Amino acid sequence: MDSVSKLEARSRHKEDGLEAPSTLLITGSTIGIALAHCLAEESSAKEIWLTWRTKRPEVYSEKITCVQMDACAEEEVAAVLGRTKKLDGIINTIGLLHDESVSPEKSISRLNPASLEKTLAANLLPTLLL
Repeated sequence: MDSVSKLEARSRHKEDGLEAPSTLLITGSTIGIALAHCLAEESSAKEIWLTWRTKRPEVYSEKITCVQMDACAEEEVAAVLGRTKKLDGIINTIGLLHDESVSPEKSISRLNPASLEKTLAANLLPTLLL
């Protein structure tokens, strides 16, 4: 069972002794936005904090609060976490394989240290900081 299914099951069934998540923080772009809308409609979550870095997403639920945050910047993460009273769960969907300045390496001989550093920062720092 994937983590989204577990979260949905947890929000629907209390017989396992766990409380349904009330406040969630979701990071990431396309997947995170879709997940926030899905959980706002289909789960018992009362409040969903959805972060964005460069382009504010359109939201269609009053349960969703959008906040700008660079998840690789410790100060910004701390500021957002400080605004939330209590979080029942964090779902991090941030990830980078390639962009305009980073190409996926097809072999070790094509490894670019600067690209590797950018990829590792984008894929690891948010999880560590959150």
